[in-house]
Amino acid sequence: MIVRGLRIALWAALCGSVVWGALTFRSDAPRIFSYSLAHVLIIGLLVMALIVGTRAFFGAPTRRWDVVFLGTAVLGAAIFSVKNIVLRGDVSFGDFVVLVLAATAYFRLKREQVSAALNVSVKQAASVVLVNCLVLAGLALACEGVARVFLSANDPAYARDTKYGNPFWFQFQPYLMFSMDSNVDIRFKNGRLPGDIEEGQLKTNNMGFRMAEPVDFDLRRPKASGERVVLFTGGSAAWGAGATANDKTIAARLEAILNESQQRYRYVVVSLSSGGWIAMQSMLALTIYGPNFDPDWIVTMDGNNDIVAACTEGLGAGRDGYSHVFDQYFKSYLHHQPQPPFYRGAWENELIRVSSLYRVLTQRRYVPAPDKPDAGWGEVERSLKFYELAYDRLYRTVASSKVKVLMSSQPYKNIFRKDFDAVPASLRDLERRYHDTPCARVPHLELMKYFHPRLRQVSQQLVSEWKDRIDLRYLDMTDLMPEDVGVRLDFSWGGSPVHLSDRGQDFVARIYAKTILDADSPR
Repeated sequence: MIVRGLRIALWAALCGSVVWGALTFRSDAPRIFSYSLAHVLIIGLLVMALIVGTRAFFGAPTRRWDVVFLGTAVLGAAIFSVKNIVLRGDVSFGDFVVLVLAATAYFRLKREQVSAALNVSVKQAASVVLVNCLVLAGLALACEGVARVFLSANDPAYARDTKYGNPFWFQFQPYLMFSMDSNVDIRFKNGRLPGDIEEGQLKTNNMGFRMAEPVDFDLRRPKASGERVVLFTGGSAAWGAGATANDKTIAARLEAILNESQQRYRYVVVSLSSGGWIAMQSMLALTIYGPNFDPDWIVTMDGNNDIVAACTEGLGAGRDGYSHVFDQYFKSYLHHQPQPPFYRGAWENELIRVSSLYRVLTQRRYVPAPDKPDAGWGEVERSLKFYELAYDRLYRTVASSKVKVLMSSQPYKNIFRKDFDAVPASLRDLERRYHDTPCARVPHLELMKYFHPRLRQVSQQLVSEWKDRIDLRYLDMTDLMPEDVGVRLDFSWGGSPVHLSDRGQDFVARIYAKTILDADSPR
């Protein structure tokens, strides 16, 4: 009687779990009464499996009912669970209980073999378990050997490239969020133009900056007599993505050209740039590390990453391109976790969600997937406001010094002079057209045709507000790029609209050098 009651309780719990798991599932297909037709069929199949299972469990034992029970349960598991696990790569509570249902049906069919296995002697059972463990260990070792010999190219432990297909990795940095990987010597194939492959070699210091000298907040660099220091900052284009070597970057070429063009000063150009940085991160790097170099000049090349983070990545203004990733990890490992766990996988996370016992034993909480914001068109203007805020803070910091500032917008290959000359009418037209569209869904070139002219307007307004207090000038590098499409392609790296080849880096460096020399040694 007790065994029958326990069986009824367990079956009732399984039935309720299966039905609840099915009802909480939703499909994006056209719905009937808020459910898709496919989902209604799946629920029907699972209910049929439960009805047949009830007959198999509590009726007269027959192999026919057991086979039908197993067939309907496995079919439901295949459609409802395996599809989700294989295609989506996650496991919900509904998936788990449907798999339990299929396992129950299988053991119901094989109950005689199960009973026989339970009735064997301990010695026989131990020998069977030992043999199966040895076979399993042998298979595992064989698979490991195959993976090491034939699949090592797919092993992430030996991956050289990021998910973007380049070798530019990042490291965490306090206050700056991140910077490029530190103390690395990267060799890679630099696909600058179709069919034109160059060997590149990049070296970084402790902060991931493209320079030999280390940088830290308490590490001051002595300044020699007759020396002029130029601080250069920006995102990946300023860092030198596309340059084949450290001496081909904008910063290195700027230093060489400045020293080759005059004999009065010895110029030292310090690159405080990193891939992915927005203007606020550039400003923070200048204020944290810049004073240690006693700079005479600050040269900035920002802008494009601000709109990429806000709209292309869909994160909204005031967020850099990777803060969403940091947010995911923070919530996964630290936020509201009594004992912050590390190395949690998706399967364990799902177990934490469904099992109170596991939560009690591990003191871990379930981590729901964070929602990614869907930034609206208004974030375009807010990203410009945040850009303006970053430079306003920088200018307030340097206003009491004698440092000269050359502010510039990074070049964009696919924006031409006609796109600047068409404002303001074209800007109003673009704003009306995409006002109700999430800016991540705005065609990229259309977004840039709005953003870059507005970036110039905001930058020029900043100059007009601060030029009486700071020796300040502004250059729009896109406008200064040659209009010829072929030349622009030759200046670009791998077809990228913002990254520059060795030729492009040299071109930008020469414009900066001329501006600095005209100010320091007027003729």
